[in-house]
Amino acid sequence: MDTVMFLNNVQLTYVGVKRGLIDFLEDSREAALD
Repeated sequence: MDTVMFLNNVQLTYVGVKRGLIDFLEDSREAALD
C-alpha cells in the first residue's frame, strides 16, 4: 500500500474518532445537566 495513502487514512480515522468522542462527551454532559 502507498505510504501517503496509509497516512491519510490514519489521519482521517483519527479525526473521525476524535469528532465522535467529542460528540459523545457533549451528549453525556447535556444528559448530566438535565
